[in-house]
Amino acid sequence: MQNLAPIALFVYNRPDHTRRTLNYLQKNQLAEESRLFIFSDGPKTEADQQKVKEVRLLAQQATGFKSVKLIERAENMGLANSIISGVSQLVQEYGKVIVFEDDLLSSPTPFNILMKR
Repeated sequence: MQNLAPIALFVYNRPDHTRRTLNYLQKNQLAEESRLFIFSDGPKTEADQQKVKEVRLLAQQATGFKSVKLIERAENMGLANSIISGVSQLVQEYGKVIVFEDDLLSSPTPFNILMKR
């Protein structure tokens, strides 16, 4: 059994981007063995609330991984603070992490190179 790094996916208010990124991540050869942590930042304004809800619904429905955990931030931390907090949490727990934002696409094979220790 491999000691795979968890995947941290940082999302905000772009459901189409999030859907596409999740679809690409699901196609990875080691997706079914990988833990996915989705960090959803809180809305900045009332206008962002609906899009943030849509993104969170997509995250709640994500499948194809060993596990999926959605971390919903009640308030908006901003991208930098959200990433620092989420990466620090996962590195403290697992010693390593693979980081994705909602506008990144992966190939089907990067995890078997990046996740081996």
